[in-house]
Amino acid sequence: PFEPTAIAAFLKPKPIGILWGIGKKTEEVLRPYGITTCGDLQTLPTAQLATILGSADAAKSLHAYAFGISDDQVYWEPEEEKSVSREHTFDEDERDRTKIRAKLLELVADVGRRFRTSERWARTARIKIRDFAFNTITRQIAFDAPARDDISFRTKALELFDKETIGSVRLIGFGVTNIQNTPHADGPSLFTD
Repeated sequence: PFEPTAIAAFLKPKPIGILWGIGKKTEEVLRPYGITTCGDLQTLPTAQLATILGSADAAKSLHAYAFGISDDQVYWEPEEEKSVSREHTFDEDERDRTKIRAKLLELVADVGRRFRTSERWARTARIKIRDFAFNTITRQIAFDAPARDDISFRTKALELFDKETIGSVRLIGFGVTNIQNTPHADGPSLFTD
């Protein structure tokens, strides 16, 4: 419902535990007073609720929530990430290629950990290098087959990195993109290797 009266009617039979800010302890405090539904909160005067809770602010908020009123922002995350990446900015410009390479491998391992939180595969690896003058280079390469393992991630990251001639580096990054939910480029295959 979108109309205030329809929202209040919708919430009226719902248990108070669905409201933000009411956990088990608050439910236990309100239960002896016969307050178990949003409708009970709607009919209770705010001053009486403040006496029960010991806080006028909490009472005012819960009373408003029982009617579906809140000026809080609602945040949500996109359903699926389009890419997974990590970057590192050095405190000072880094010229030691071995140190830069080592940091890149740490980022690759971190992306691998984050990436494997769900069943998904990447088709493209990408590196990012920013120098002392904030010139940024990005390079990407496709995996031979959709990948989700550290070895594939490391191999492609180093292949891209080793091709670059770099001076001092301020930022290094690694990521994977073109994410899909199947290990096969064009869906499942009847005849796998």
